[in-house]
Amino acid sequence: MDKRITFLSKCVQERLDLIQPIPSLSSPVGYTYPDANELQQPPGEDRLALEQLAEGGFIQRIFFDKIHLCPSCEHYHLNFRETCPACQSSDVSIIDIIHHLKCAYSGPEKEFREGTRLVCPKCARTLRHIGVDYEKPTRNFLCASCSNIFMEPNISCVCIHCNAITPVHLLEVATLNSYRVTTKGMHAVERGVIDDPLGTELYVRETGTYTFDFLCHQLKHELSRWYRYKRQFSIMALALIVSPEFEPRFGRNGWRQFHKLISDTVIGTLRDCDLTAPWDEEKFAMLLPDTPEQNAVLVTDRLAERLNNLARERYEGMARITAAVTGSPEERLDVDGILKLLAGRLSA
Repeated sequence: MDKRITFLSKCVQERLDLIQPIPSLSSPVGYTYPDANELQQPPGEDRLALEQLAEGGFIQRIFFDKIHLCPSCEHYHLNFRETCPACQSSDVSIIDIIHHLKCAYSGPEKEFREGTRLVCPKCARTLRHIGVDYEKPTRNFLCASCSNIFMEPNISCVCIHCNAITPVHLLEVATLNSYRVTTKGMHAVERGVIDDPLGTELYVRETGTYTFDFLCHQLKHELSRWYRYKRQFSIMALALIVSPEFEPRFGRNGWRQFHKLISDTVIGTLRDCDLTAPWDEEKFAMLLPDTPEQNAVLVTDRLAERLNNLARERYEGMARITAAVTGSPEERLDVDGILKLLAGRLSA
């Protein structure tokens, strides 16, 4: 039986009002769903499986919380730190600044302190009355590494899992939901089958792309237009290549994040009429209607350069992209023939 049906059946039979997350140290997002064990997903991945059911309308989302994740590895193990704006050291402390009104000298209180007295280190006058002899303008920070004095520290995060350092505003924010079975979910239990909507069959939620089957269907259509009306098209491919050090450094989520980086960049670069789909675990394919091959080559080169720059920056040289393109075939080929030709160029 479909494990999704098994899960929904349990929820209905046990009259579970809410499928709620609970804290889990073993989950990359810090939470897991024990009531969703029937989905047979590891901690953290169960959330994605539940989200797919919610996308199909079989369960309803109820907001639970949000959690900050490292953008490099998608783990929640973050150390939030106050750092010096000048040298980025986290060896900072709060200090009181004294402003001597008579000579206008300002400095840390420890520079003025002589036993129980306050003495200006610049003019040697004794300071007795706050508001008359001196003032303490505001709270400040002192960096022990570079002696910089500043009013507001930077806030950054060190990921305990992958050691990436990220400014707070660049952290990934994941929404955690509780879930409730919908009427559609109950009907699926009664029928014993999940009827995926058309959009789910055509769309890959994790990467925001179309399915490869749908791309092949559209490629067949483009071939027909080419053979009958001479309407040109091109098809591009990208191969994701990582070094052996990639997974130990960035983990399982690093590979998924790499996929998302590629798909987001490709979709943001190409036209709305172009189709992008994951070919397999290591390749993407892009179908460009009404595009001669020479134009597609320019797009491919520019896209590959941009992606390689992003991969080099984010993954420390452990990931790279290769690209290939082919256009409307001179000889008569079917979908498999075009894909074989493209794969050959990609591996050349």
